[in-house]
Amino acid sequence: MPKTSCKDCVFAKYDDVTQIGCHCGQLEVFRKNEIEVTECYDNEKEFFTLDTFCLFHKTKEWLQTNGIEKADIKMVAEKMLADSTLKYTALIWANPNDIEGVAFSVDSLLANSIKPKKVIIMLQRPSTAQEVDQMCLMLELKSTPWKVQNPTEELSIENNIDLATHNLEVPSYFVLDAGQPALFKDIAKINGLLNLGNFVFSIIEYGGNKKLVNYKIHKLLNGNHFDKSLKDKILESEVKNEWPQTIFQFSSLEEIEH
Repeated sequence: MPKTSCKDCVFAKYDDVTQIGCHCGQLEVFRKNEIEVTECYDNEKEFFTLDTFCLFHKTKEWLQTNGIEKADIKMVAEKMLADSTLKYTALIWANPNDIEGVAFSVDSLLANSIKPKKVIIMLQRPSTAQEVDQMCLMLELKSTPWKVQNPTEELSIENNIDLATHNLEVPSYFVLDAGQPALFKDIAKINGLLNLGNFVFSIIEYGGNKKLVNYKIHKLLNGNHFDKSLKDKILESEVKNEWPQTIFQFSSLEEIEH
C-alpha cells in the first residue's frame, strides 16, 4: 500500500512547524473514507502521513517547474480541485416519443453539482423529422450542450454507445435510460473515490443499462466492436490477469478498500 507524507507538500497548512490542515481539503476526505491519517514528527516538523497515495501531493520543485509563486498556493489548490472533479458526458437511451422521460433524466443530471459536459440523446430507432424536432425543442430549454443521435437503422444500445462516444472529449461517459434519475449521492461518491487517486475503474454498474464507463479503456479495447461487448472484453482481460478487477457494482463501492 503506497503511503504519502505531507511534510514537504506545498498544500500542507502549517502553524509554525506544526501541520494543521490541507489547502485541498484532502485530510477530511481521507478520514471520511476511513483511510488512516497518522500524526508524525521529526527534528524539523510535525506533519501527517497518509496510508494511501495522494493525488494532490506536490513539492517545492513542482512549484518551481511550473513557475508558481508560494503566494498563489490557495488559488492553485482551488484549480486542482476543479480539475480533478469527475468529467463526463451523459448518454440517455430513449424512445423518440418519451420526451417527458428524457426531460426528467436531463433535469436530474443538471440538478447535480457535478454536471455533465454534454448530454447526448440516443434514440432507440430511426425517427421522423417531427419526432426529432420535438425532442430538440425540449432540449433547447435546458442549460447544457446537447445532441440528438438519430440512427439510420435499428441498433443495439452497445452500437449506439460506440457511435455516441466517437472522439469523446471527456474521460468518462454515464449511460442511463430515459426516466432514470442521476442522484447526487451516486455521482458525489464516485467523484470522492476518484479524488483519492488510487481507485481505477473500467465500468461502474447500477443495474440495467445505467453505468459509468472509463472512456480511456473503451478506446483501448475498441468499445463494443468485433461482435463482443466492452464488458466481455474487460472480463476476459481480468481472467487472464492482464489487469486487476475494474468492473464494480455501485452498491459495492462502500466496500472498496482504498
